[in-house]
Amino acid sequence: MTYSNKENNNFHMKNKMKHLDRRQIGPPKDSPQKKRDRSSLFWALSMAVIVLGAGAGGAAFFARNNSDQVSAEQKQERQIEFTKVRSLALEPVEAAQVDAALDQMRLAPPERAQMRALIDDRPRSAPAGTGLSGLPAPAATPDKPLRLATITVWDSDAEDGDVIALVSGGYRREVLLRKAPVTLTIPVDASGQVKLVGIHDGGGGITLGLRGPMQEVMAPILAEGEELIMPVGIP
Repeated sequence: MTYSNKENNNFHMKNKMKHLDRRQIGPPKDSPQKKRDRSSLFWALSMAVIVLGAGAGGAAFFARNNSDQVSAEQKQERQIEFTKVRSLALEPVEAAQVDAALDQMRLAPPERAQMRALIDDRPRSAPAGTGLSGLPAPAATPDKPLRLATITVWDSDAEDGDVIALVSGGYRREVLLRKAPVTLTIPVDASGQVKLVGIHDGGGGITLGLRGPMQEVMAPILAEGEELIMPVGIP
């Protein structure tokens, strides 16, 4: 049997249409499961953005509220009151406790040995009727120019990471200030001076409180790199 050209063309056209019918025309439609997965992913990403944004905002909020909040009037008052302090009386380290105190000063062995040789640990008593306030520094001797004493420091405002350095008698100790007072041992020479250095300001200025056995002093607000001299006395 023979076919005309027209019949052949029709036959081929029908076969092409059958193939087209079998193929999927256009992009495949998402299944309900894929739609649910995509929706879940969208909401998860949205919630992550919200949580991260809230966390950053909260951190900034608490950082502001945890910084020192000292007014200009309070700063001026602290400055004025500090100038009225003749000296801060410190508690001397008894001769029997000198070695234990040195062990807590974080000194390298050679430095510890050198300082131990310079410490005058002769027993003393305060002059009758003078108490501890306003006492002069111990008299220097050529071979024993240092005495050990304790001083207590703390952050007098917000605990925000303020750091100071205490420098005295050739010794330097950096301290992270906290609300809870910490007592440190320092050497004191004949100058009767302890240098306070601002190392790090957690915000609003470095707020430092100092204490001896009978006195409490609020230091002026310190800036980073600023130095302040605190006169001290030991009975």
